[in-house]
Amino acid sequence: MIDKILQEAGFVKGETFKKSVFKYTPETTHAVYLEQKEPRGSDLKVLCYDVHIDIELYSPTVPDEDAENRIITALENHYGELTNGFQVDERIWIDDIQEYQTVFRFDYTKK
Repeated sequence: MIDKILQEAGFVKGETFKKSVFKYTPETTHAVYLEQKEPRGSDLKVLCYDVHIDIELYSPTVPDEDAENRIITALENHYGELTNGFQVDERIWIDDIQEYQTVFRFDYTKK
């Protein structure tokens, strides 16, 4: 689901979005996502996973409101598949890396 959301928002897997970390950080707006899975089931069998996703959007020099809005639109398009909607954290400036960061959080169940 995460690949679908970020691709709908105009990001390219491996170029402008990636899981966990980029070895070489792109010089343009890019996203990194973190995924946590919790298994659920019965009778000692895993039947599904509760998945928590954090998308970290990074924008060098100026905030990329267009990219933020594209991610929000993609999340809205998948709203029915999300467990409890989604959350958008306030944009911050990270002095160490000289980039703006906006974090998007959501959960879904994977069967």
